[in-house]
Parts: sequence; structure tokens; C-alpha cells
Amino acid sequence: MGRLVDLIEQSGSDRETVILYLSDNGGAFPVAKTTLYDPGMQLPLIISTIPSAGSPETGSDSSPEAAGSESAVSCDALVSWADLAPTVLDLAGSPDLGAHMFGESLRPLLDEPSGQGRDHVFASHCFHQVTNYYPMRVVRTHRWKFIYNIAWKLDFPTASDIHMSATWQSTLRESGTLGQREVDTYLHRPRFELYDLEADPSELHNLAEMPAQAEQVAEFVTLIQNFQMETSDPWFHKWIYE
Repeated sequence: MGRLVDLIEQSGSDRETVILYLSDNGGAFPVAKTTLYDPGMQLPLIISTIPSAGSPETGSDSSPEAAGSESAVSCDALVSWADLAPTVLDLAGSPDLGAHMFGESLRPLLDEPSGQGRDHVFASHCFHQVTNYYPMRVVRTHRWKFIYNIAWKLDFPTASDIHMSATWQSTLRESGTLGQREVDTYLHRPRFELYDLEADPSELHNLAEMPAQAEQVAEFVTLIQNFQMETSDPWFHKWIYE
């Protein structure tokens, strides 16, 4: 990454280049990638923008030397990869082109990193490899995670390379646990999962069946259904006939 930045600077294009650095989750290890627990959702995102002349970061000096003195700022707002295309279009001066997209431009957060951003984000999963069918839809707020397991009557599938590994087979035969999580609860999931991420960041205690959370669950179900309708989700019809 450093070599790429050096090449951009050497070409003289650094004052007209926006760099976005992001990553994948890596291997499909249990409870991480292919799930929508936080280890399967959280990813790094670093955006290097171009401060305008006279901005607080650079003052009136917009030279490369001044740009090198800019300090990084962390932002805790909820964002989604669906936001990247609208963000790039906005930064390129064509925000209207991204207006019809599902994501939102992150430019307001780049201009004001202390901003709160949206109240919630959505996530979805359908397949991992052709045999790993297990569609899920999620809404996440800063505090809550709500998971709708669309095919909840099925066992949760494991990627073929992971399934055949000695580590996974040993886990199935001997330990019965994945960290703090029971293997059985990983493989056999209820229709709804609700987690208080402040009190339970490891997402171990499902509150979806608690009477005290019935109203919260109903609100999240409505959000998920609206999300599915807005995105023409073919699995929306399961609400009708199931």
C-alpha cells in the first residue's frame, strides 16, 4: 500500500486522488465469515480524502508537504459497502448518479467525522460456495443486532474446505464448543436472533424469545421486511406463506 501511495505522489496525482482501503473477512472459519455475527460483518475501511484549500486540515496551504501533516481521524458511524459507490460518485462531483442506489454517500462523515451517521445498517447472506445455502438478513444498530434466519429449519452449512479440516472435525467430535459458543447453537439456529451488543458483544445470549423484547423484535421485523421490499428480495415471500 505504501508503494502505491508513493507512486501516486511521484506522478503528481496525490492532490486529485481518493484512496479507499478495505478488506475481506479471510477464510470461512466458523462464527466468522459466512455468518452475520460481528466477526463476519466488521471490516476495516480507511479513506484518504483530498482536503480543500483553506480547510482546517491544511489551512491555506494545499501543497503535498502540508498534506503529509494531516492527522487521521477515527469515525464510529455505521457504514456499509453499499455506501462505497454513492460515496465515490459524490466525491467525483456526481452525487445525483448515486441517488437511486441503496447505499448512502459517506461524504458528510468525511467532512465531519464526529457525525452520527445513520441509525442502522442492513446486511445479508445467501450462499458461500454453491452448496452453502443459508439466507440471512440482518439489521444492526450501535446497540442491537437482529438476525432473521430465513432457512432456520436447516442445519447451518460449513464451507467444504473447513468442514474437512482436522480442526473442525475435532471440534465436532470432542470439544462441543467454538470459543464461548456451543457447536449445537451454531449449527441449529432459531428463526430470529436478537443480541444486546453492549451487554453481550460476543452475541451469545439470544433475547428474541424474551417477552420483554417482543416490541423490539416487532420493530426489527418491520425494518427487515421494508428492506426486503426495497431491494426486491425474492425471499420476502417467505413471510407470506411460512
